Amino acid sequence: ATVASGTIPAGTAPVSYTGATAIQLPDTLKSTLLSGLSAAKNATLDGYKASDAPATVKTTLQSSYAAGGWTDATAAFTGASDALTQIGPDAFFIAYTRDNKLSFVLGFSGATASALGITGVDANGTVYIIGSGEK
Repeated sequence: ATVASGTIPAGTAPVSYTGATAIQLPDTLKSTLLSGLSAAKNATLDGYKASDAPATVKTTLQSSYAAGGWTDATAAFTGASDALTQIGPDAFFIAYTRDNKLSFVLGFSGATASALGITGVDANGTVYIIGSGEK
């Protein structure tokens, strides 16, 4: 898969994944994630689905952030890895900062997405959510 550098999808998501399509996130999931972003100003969430496996999507998005000049800040989110084990075996979380901006990606398998109430996804694919805001 390739990443469209410089292409910013709907909302303020700083990275995109080629072949992914926007999805509607359930309100309960959005409110839970936005409460976790309460420290960020102008926070937005964008949901996407892709047919590739979660590990492939994660690696590609990591490369895209790095190419865009973002700094990996995943280690600062100490509770994220604990939460991932409760979401599913293929779940991932990455976080990056650049200037006064913060962005994270929460991704998981399509099978997990279905269990979370997200419909119309490929069980073997990936659903990922990009959260962005200002520090």
